[in-house]
Amino acid sequence: MSEEAIIVENLRKIYASNSVEAVKGLRQASLEFLVIFLIAMMVAFVLGGISLALAAKIKTIETLMAVVNTLTMPLLFSSNALFPTSVMQNGFK
Repeated sequence: MSEEAIIVENLRKIYASNSVEAVKGLRQASLEFLVIFLIAMMVAFVLGGISLALAAKIKTIETLMAVVNTLTMPLLFSSNALFPTSVMQNGFK
């Protein structure tokens, strides 16, 4: 076997092993994404259900908005949607 054929064979083996590892990593990443997505969807449905239950009981839209904002504003301000985590206090990081 010539030296060039050995190099090509070794490169093929390296490429094949990296491809297998990349596919395994992709499967793991997609599984993690799916779990995070499902958790986010469950939280969204729970908050939507709470809002609908409150809307069925509360008669005016202004009262409903006040109650919903009371529930969601702490979530917004304690996340890093508005402020970077580097400026947050240790309890919020």
